[in-house]
Amino acid sequence: MKTIGLVIATQEEFDAAARLLYAIEGNLDVSHSFQAEFEFIILKDYDKGLTIVAAHSHFGEISAAANTQFLISEFKADLIINYGVAGAMVDGIDVGEVFVVSHIFHYDFNLIDTDHHYPRGYYPSYGTQYLRPSVELLSEVASIIPGIQRVTCMSSDSFIGEYRKRDLSKETNAQICEMECAGVCLTCQKNAIPCLILKSISDAVDEGAEAFNENVVSASDICAEILLKIIYNLKIT
Repeated sequence: MKTIGLVIATQEEFDAAARLLYAIEGNLDVSHSFQAEFEFIILKDYDKGLTIVAAHSHFGEISAAANTQFLISEFKADLIINYGVAGAMVDGIDVGEVFVVSHIFHYDFNLIDTDHHYPRGYYPSYGTQYLRPSVELLSEVASIIPGIQRVTCMSSDSFIGEYRKRDLSKETNAQICEMECAGVCLTCQKNAIPCLILKSISDAVDEGAEAFNENVVSASDICAEILLKIIYNLKIT
């Protein structure tokens, strides 16, 4: 039985996934538990030979990385998906749109003051400023969800408000921003586990926390529905 781990930051995102998992019908078991400081919903689909572990990580890169490692070490996840909401950093992106992330700029990683003067976001061990989720999974998602667009995501431990988005987009070449996927992607790469990043927009480029609060539930619901379609059509299943 293959295991897919879901790294989910906010309560609203977690609840959206929970509603869909509990609504699935068939030869399966669904349970709810707490382990360490994480909340889990575990679905075992015996007809599909699939286990889905939805994990509530809370905000931030470190919590997301810890949650990812827990899913890999304790649940033996074969694949990690980080799903949830993000903010738009450029014009032309609307609330509720769903994107798959092809590149990640880790904004808080900065070695500019070392002897090598590496630019912000540059990882010497990878030779790039842009972390990459699984290329193979990106291709699979494109066939499952025709027309879904790929974006670069700026990942940071700070919530990015409307007054900073455009300038940071120019600096990082990112179209969306959030607070977890760099930690998820790095942890997966260290464990040689494929990962996928799926994000729905909660706040447009000229919007911030108020729009996030207004739209996080609806954006999470939209993203969760696409997430479930992807999960049940991946080759891993």
